[in-house]
Amino acid sequence: MNSRMRVKWTLFRFIKEEWNGMDGMLIEPTKAFSATLTDSFFRDQLNKGSCFDFDYQPKEGDCIMFDLLLSKKAKHRSGDNIPKFISLIYRNQSWIIDQYDRFYVTLGKQASGFTRLQ
Repeated sequence: MNSRMRVKWTLFRFIKEEWNGMDGMLIEPTKAFSATLTDSFFRDQLNKGSCFDFDYQPKEGDCIMFDLLLSKKAKHRSGDNIPKFISLIYRNQSWIIDQYDRFYVTLGKQASGFTRLQ
């Protein structure tokens, strides 16, 4: 993985479906951070199991988001200020590539950290 980029993950628990009183535009998830770090790669790794270094059992509706963090120098060079992220939801006992409409669901943050990818 490029030394100027890191991938942070955040795990959320689905709480309820309810309009939060605001409307707006959603930023669509990206399909890939690089040629190898794709939404399919993250999905496949999660579905293999044993990806977390803490006690965690996914529950229906859980969501994990992977955020691409670029160094200031790399971000400036790319000229792209739109956040890049990959989103997966746990449904029917497997992780799928999908995103919640954050204006209409309530999620609770469970844990976060950085990936240990080579």
